Amino acid sequence: MTYRTYFSRPFVTQDLPGGEDVWQVAEAFYFKDTQGKRHVVPRGFITDGASIPRPLWVILGHPRDTDIGQAAAVHNRLYRDWE
Repeated sequence: MTYRTYFSRPFVTQDLPGGEDVWQVAEAFYFKDTQGKRHVVPRGFITDGASIPRPLWVILGHPRDTDIGQAAAVHNRLYRDWE
């Protein structure tokens, strides 16, 4: 059985003191994958978003304000759990 993928809620982050390239997740969310598994990103998780060169932000959008940033937060969480 294949499931529809989705994020449970919008990506809400907050700034960290002195950290312009990292953000803290302000509201927990999850990503549901094609197998139906939920990958939770908890409130307070720190992410650096996607590694998108700044000149491309004009085309793709700021990684903090897009699905790209949210997907990157899920990726970062999975990677850190895997280590």
